[in-house]
Amino acid sequence: MYKAHHLVFSLNIILIAAILSYPESFSVFKDLSTENQNILQICCTWGKSLDDGVLTFYANDSQHLVNDNLVKKPFEQWSSKLGTVNFVEAKNASGADVLISFNEMGEQTVGQTTNVLNDKGFIKRVNIRISVNFSEAKLAEDTIKIVLTHEIGHALGLGHSNFHDLMNPIVNYQNKVITNCEIEAVFVANNWKLVENLKQSKKPELPIEKTVDCGSD
Repeated sequence: MYKAHHLVFSLNIILIAAILSYPESFSVFKDLSTENQNILQICCTWGKSLDDGVLTFYANDSQHLVNDNLVKKPFEQWSSKLGTVNFVEAKNASGADVLISFNEMGEQTVGQTTNVLNDKGFIKRVNIRISVNFSEAKLAEDTIKIVLTHEIGHALGLGHSNFHDLMNPIVNYQNKVITNCEIEAVFVANNWKLVENLKQSKKPELPIEKTVDCGSD
């Protein structure tokens, strides 16, 4: 992260987040933890955009969806679980902290999140891309909802997990519910606002922890 000639350079963190695959593909993610530990990675931290406790979102190309509430529901679920972060739909893409784009590319990777960081390393904008079909088959709405809920987890600063929960990178291994461990991880990722700021006003700080232990099998 640096400035040169008065230009601010941003770093993009791309999380390949939702892959349709089979159980044997899970072996490539074994390095996330040691044996018998359920680990959830911490990726990033929001900066001043989260200072008021509100993050805005906007969906492009939503004509690919039959149900308009398919986008709103996952954001509402995260807001309800967190209690301290409120997601509000923006009127246009330029005013959104989180921008979601849908397409019909039919790729094996059906979800991808890019967290754009400022020069201090804090999230300033998030781009989520979701394919609504896999190969030539249209994805079920329940699957799209799980994928989007997973991607919002990345937008909140979470990385991947190595066990069967929402933040597993393989759709087949993803849990449909947001667990207490994922909520704890969001609080760890954004500790400066969601924990410390409740006691006294705090400036954004990057977290020390890089993972959260979600318990043993």
